[in-house]
Amino acid sequence: MIPKVMAGSDFAGLKRYLVEDRAHDVLEPLGVPLDSHIAQMEMIARLSSRCKKPVKHVTFSAAIEDGKLTDALWLQLVDEAEAEFGMAGHHRVVVRHHDKPYDHIHVFWCAVSANTGQTPKLHFRVADASFPELGPRALSVDQMVQMAPGEFKSKSYDAHALLRLQHLCRDFEKQHGLRQLATPEDARTAREEGKKGKVPASDRQQQHRVERVGDSLVDRAVQVRAALDAPNWDQRERILVALGLGVRPVFAPSKSGPRLRGIVVHDLANEQNAVAASAFDTGTVKYGMSALDKRRDPETPVFADWWERRTVSPSPAAQARTGQQIRYEEERERHAAHEARKARERVAIEQRYKLDERKLRSRLMAQRRAEAEQLEADQRRPFYARYDETVRRPQLDLLHDRRRVELASLARKRMPSFATWRRKMQRLVAAMHANWAKLADTVDGAAMSVQRIPALATIPALSSAKALTTTEGRPAGIRQLRALAGGNEGVPQSPSIRPDAAKIGVLRRSSVPGRFEQNATLEHKSTPPPHIDLQEPIDGYYPQLMPGGVRYARRREPPAFVEKGPRISVKIDSDDALRAALKLSLMRTDGPIVARAAPEVMARIYRIATTLGVRDRLIDGMADTQANEQVEAGSRSVLGTNAAPTAAPQASDRVQDAGRVKGRLLALAEGESKRAGAQIARPKGPAVDATPSVSSKRGQER
Repeated sequence: MIPKVMAGSDFAGLKRYLVEDRAHDVLEPLGVPLDSHIAQMEMIARLSSRCKKPVKHVTFSAAIEDGKLTDALWLQLVDEAEAEFGMAGHHRVVVRHHDKPYDHIHVFWCAVSANTGQTPKLHFRVADASFPELGPRALSVDQMVQMAPGEFKSKSYDAHALLRLQHLCRDFEKQHGLRQLATPEDARTAREEGKKGKVPASDRQQQHRVERVGDSLVDRAVQVRAALDAPNWDQRERILVALGLGVRPVFAPSKSGPRLRGIVVHDLANEQNAVAASAFDTGTVKYGMSALDKRRDPETPVFADWWERRTVSPSPAAQARTGQQIRYEEERERHAAHEARKARERVAIEQRYKLDERKLRSRLMAQRRAEAEQLEADQRRPFYARYDETVRRPQLDLLHDRRRVELASLARKRMPSFATWRRKMQRLVAAMHANWAKLADTVDGAAMSVQRIPALATIPALSSAKALTTTEGRPAGIRQLRALAGGNEGVPQSPSIRPDAAKIGVLRRSSVPGRFEQNATLEHKSTPPPHIDLQEPIDGYYPQLMPGGVRYARRREPPAFVEKGPRISVKIDSDDALRAALKLSLMRTDGPIVARAAPEVMARIYRIATTLGVRDRLIDGMADTQANEQVEAGSRSVLGTNAAPTAAPQASDRVQDAGRVKGRLLALAEGESKRAGAQIARPKGPAVDATPSVSSKRGQER
């Protein structure tokens, strides 16, 4: 049961809120018009000139699991609340609402009594009085008789109203078996228990610092305490520097300027890794600035004077830095330069796209205005909505998608902390050593086979791999491991060790389908840019916009094929990718499709095309004779003749000169133009890939 207490002065407004435009039941008054009852309450409220808010509005909400309470139970709760406020006999209105999933009622009283013309006065316990079990609730006459005169005092009827109603609801829940909520005392106890188990703020800060920079200075507390126990600040700093640590002051702002607040101990190699000197306190010894000044040699200066007179300060560069720290600094500098370059490129892209968007909007607005002028006045408003839906919005969305794709390639990347980077390097070294151990085990097994079968000793890969298993040939550090992974530089071995090692059992690093050494491509007749639905996959391959085209990939897999204009390049060596790319080509054109791939891949493409029933539309672009026949068949199909399907070309016919093929195709097109009564214009200049422009007698370009 949750109470809520409010006060106001507008009886009519409260009446509108309670009974108008919502499902409700009036529990009180019964048999009396509500308007006349509220008007009577307003008249009674005018009896008191001091009461500014005579409307006392209280809501009681039951828990959902308690269900719907009876009217009698609600009225019993209202009577107890009325007695708690000392307003017995005051005019009231009780309304039950049904607009929430939980049961609740609204009660509002006239705080002014019709008999006295005043608001009630009640008595309450003072602090540290007897009978603490009574709590903050109002005292009855019998309870005041049992207390001393100074243990209670008179207050207004609504003093601590919410707290008193909460105690009332807790007692009501226990009495009627309703869901019991925590009392204010229970909540206070829970908060205190939570504070006991809560980690102190200083420890939390040190924990976050460890996660950020990697090393915890508190773990070196014994060494730090021994250094700070020296008799003067010169010796303390000298010992800390030997540990790779330093000490520096902390200033707090004030009206008169920065004020010395304390000192911190920090890592000379990473000044962000710092902790207050007081964090090293023990139960009996303090290590704050004031405590250390008290324990110094009396003839030596305090920290403030010593810090001002100090002329030489230890520098991180003077400390012995590990190779990992040096490489991390170099990596961080490269990362900062790379991010700065990307930031400049992002600014340039934003400026360019703002200009492009402004030009596009102006052009679309001019086009809409020109088309609207040709319509009647009553037809323009529907035209505007249709134009925005079909023309303006798609073009703007396409522009925004291109901008988003360009910016995505220049997204900011966070440089990992030194601790994270070091853990990554450690995992890399461990993984490389594990792979090297697997390779060594495989080679050792092959060497044992060589001992059993002498003929295997003639294989150069096994002898080279056996040489690598010796201690002298194994890589000694991460640089040689990286060189081995990238190209085996710096490690004495046979040039054929990598492919031969793969033959004798080295596992592939990835389980995804292999890549084509030479991509298989599908070309079709150039068409206007198609509409691409980014949510509509092709055989499970989802489209993704990229600069200059669209790539298609399955979830969490590399791109399988890329569409750039009329050309589709297949990247993944799998029948699924070939089938999806062929389906995409069929969606883009109704004419022939030119396929270029290795002979064994072309055989698979023909098999897939036969399964799809489009074998007659496929042209082999790698074979000279077959390409000419297919082009002629495609040309005849355009003029209205049926082209007969051709059989799959032989592998021996595929090796032809590309220049001779282009010359024959150009001659074929020229001959066809003569038969069709057209004129062909050969391209000017030395460009080999230029496409001739063919025009018919009527001037139509073909």
